[in-house]
Amino acid sequence: MNPTHVSDLSEEGAVAGYAYAGSDTLGFIWRRGADRIDISGQVMSVANVGEYLIATGAVGQSLSPTRGVTWHSPYGEYDFTEIVPPDPSYMTWPQHIGDDGSVVGFFSGFTIDNQGFSKAFHWKNGSFTDLSSAHGAGTNSQQGW
Repeated sequence: MNPTHVSDLSEEGAVAGYAYAGSDTLGFIWRRGADRIDISGQVMSVANVGEYLIATGAVGQSLSPTRGVTWHSPYGEYDFTEIVPPDPSYMTWPQHIGDDGSVVGFFSGFTIDNQGFSKAFHWKNGSFTDLSSAHGAGTNSQQGW
């Protein structure tokens, strides 16, 4: 795989990105002095937690919704956690991960009358918050969730 898209650079210099190989999207995390780590999926953001890297992006298969995930390497091998939206038919598209593991992005789907939509979300430790309706439609509250 030849990396073709760089999507993020952490404060410590780790790079995240992806490349297309036919119908597959192959993500990667790479930092100076270390081997490139190839991951199945589209890696959008990377952060450092101490000596470890964490990343977020999206994976999907042809018959299932695209699902946001976080990858983490606490023991040298990458494992992932799925970012589950309120409705399992919705797709999640993470855009950024913070050093504390918080993820922001958007999720999309269709309403009961087949109208498409996209909404912003915040996710951390399995808690999914719809930022588009955190204070109800039409409110101007500046208070956080």
